[in-house]
Amino acid sequence: MTQPIIFAHGDAAHQDTLNQVMGTRANVIWWDETFDLMTLVQERQQPDCVIDFAPIVMGDLSKYDFLPDGTVLMLPVLELPLHSWKVTSQSLDKHLTLVGFNNWPGALANGTIEVSARNLADQTRAAEVFAKLEWSVGWVADQVGLVTPRVIAMVINEAYLTLQEGTASRADIDLSMRLGVNYPFGPFEWASRIGLDKVLTLLDSLWSYTHDPRYQASLLMRREVAFLA
Repeated sequence: MTQPIIFAHGDAAHQDTLNQVMGTRANVIWWDETFDLMTLVQERQQPDCVIDFAPIVMGDLSKYDFLPDGTVLMLPVLELPLHSWKVTSQSLDKHLTLVGFNNWPGALANGTIEVSARNLADQTRAAEVFAKLEWSVGWVADQVGLVTPRVIAMVINEAYLTLQEGTASRADIDLSMRLGVNYPFGPFEWASRIGLDKVLTLLDSLWSYTHDPRYQASLLMRREVAFLA
């Protein structure tokens, strides 16, 4: 059986995660600003999957229009759902198989990867590729933030609101959540692993799409992100 090929773009944390997850099951080739995706496509055979952890321009599909027919293109949907990415032509819309995923550090290392698709045809084609990659995936609706990331972001936000009110310390909140509900990490530990700026970005995206007060980020979180910037 031919080894699957993945073209990927992301930072060092993304590279460590994907390389560790795939091991020798797939040939993972990374592109960056000096060795770009178009060069890879021109010099190599067709990839089974293209994963862009960090698109330079969110929401723009035009830079992928040279990908071969049938390529599974995985894009982050923690700021924009797939249906909000701009399609520049009907041909581009038809030949790309789009999959949304969580691009937070370490997310692809989970036992089951949470993903979304625009339609059943995309889901069916992507499922074939994921089977080749030996990935266990869970399909959810094409909505900003998917499911797990938005739940984690809300838990972290509630922890910041609790801290802001002076109810408990960071250490006590983390300990309570680990022992009380058996979370692998406390909310502040989770925020540190993910990156507080990424959590705030997701909450703001959820607020922008839903205007649900549950997603309004705490003032303390905003202050910390501004201080760390």
